[in-house]
Amino acid sequence: DTDTDTDTDTDTDTDLDTDTDTDFPITDYGKEVYKQRVVDENVYSIDKRQYMRFNAEENQNVISFESDASVIAISDISRGGVSLKHNNKLKVGDVVPVHMKYGDLEISANVKIVSASDIKAGGKFIDLDQATANKLLYLSLLIKDEPIAQTIQNISTTSVDD
Repeated sequence: DTDTDTDTDTDTDTDLDTDTDTDFPITDYGKEVYKQRVVDENVYSIDKRQYMRFNAEENQNVISFESDASVIAISDISRGGVSLKHNNKLKVGDVVPVHMKYGDLEISANVKIVSASDIKAGGKFIDLDQATANKLLYLSLLIKDEPIAQTIQNISTTSVDD
């Protein structure tokens, strides 16, 4: 709102747009995903994720990975995190290193466990630099475009003393 008259008095116009937003269009399309899932026969739930997840176990090309001995497999992956199968050793708050390879693309990242059951755990990527974040985005785009066929496998794990 600007004063368009030529005198030197104070602008007394009022701005009709009283909200605080910037009126810029939203350009971050696809960042949040809503998915309805059946929790029980008569119970529906909305699954709100920041990034779309892709089933890594049904991907045509194998995603090989390395992690500590507590991680058995990666179930699904997104730009923001992974779902891991484990041997009842992962707990909420644990941080595990994960190194993934998909074709020529290699990604090393730390995963912080945010939910865990006896056999599955959900983790989010932490301490990502921009290059690694871009690789994860690229990986999710590659996986999205692949037909379903093969499974994910852990090519090598390092043993951890109990």
